[in-house]
Amino acid sequence: MMLLQGWKLGRIKVTGVQNQSKWDLKIETTNVCAFQLPLKVLSMMLDGQMSATIDGLELDLNQYTSSRLIMMRSDEKRWKSVEQSSWHNFSHEKRLRPLTQILNSTGPMRIIYGTQNKESRCHLQSVAKPLFDQSEDDGNLIIIGNTLDNCYFAPHVDRQSVEIEWKAGIDNRASFSVAGHEFDKPGQGILYQIPHPQVSNPTQPSATYDQKTAIVISGTDGTGIESALRLFPLRTGLNLPDWTVVDETNRKDGGTLAAGCGRYWVDMY
Repeated sequence: MMLLQGWKLGRIKVTGVQNQSKWDLKIETTNVCAFQLPLKVLSMMLDGQMSATIDGLELDLNQYTSSRLIMMRSDEKRWKSVEQSSWHNFSHEKRLRPLTQILNSTGPMRIIYGTQNKESRCHLQSVAKPLFDQSEDDGNLIIIGNTLDNCYFAPHVDRQSVEIEWKAGIDNRASFSVAGHEFDKPGQGILYQIPHPQVSNPTQPSATYDQKTAIVISGTDGTGIESALRLFPLRTGLNLPDWTVVDETNRKDGGTLAAGCGRYWVDMY
């Protein structure tokens, strides 16, 4: 079963095997952080004992007395059963939204760029001028640069609970990894969205910033940042994945190295 919610694409694959009077369900998920199992309906369809294996987690479904089982990923990305109230309070929108949301709130736009790289001002102008020409007023945040040239980057971007990690590379380049896949070559860039850094607890945003977001335009070097800048949705209105990694070939050959969607940043290689 494929799930399409806005620009969030997920998949749940369920297979069942009957072993005498017992049913074993195998549930595999991709880019899904919460779902429900209709236990009452399953018990009517499948006569006998039931067990399930959810992405490797084994469960005895007969121990649950409610009509449905609600499963949700914890911050450690492990599946756990939760109460009905947790399902109602769950909101993907509070944590992550399509990149074009950067243009859709009120207040002055803020752009933070690095000053330790001579190309940074050119990157700033390539974003700021079109926004000014379109009279875009926004309370969101755009962060340009990386750990080497932007002192704002490390304390605010690195602390976000996403699977993107930064470290110093070689030859005055930065290096980053997405879900364990490392990118450290010249000309590689990344564009992704994070909760607004002013939100002290991304799971329970403050009233001031809960409707605001931030995007990061970064790369291993200046050429990589420029490649990522080309994806910034200024005029096209094109919705992008939650994160995209490109290289300098995106000027003519596409150049997309990796992209993905989802609250937990599942890579889509």
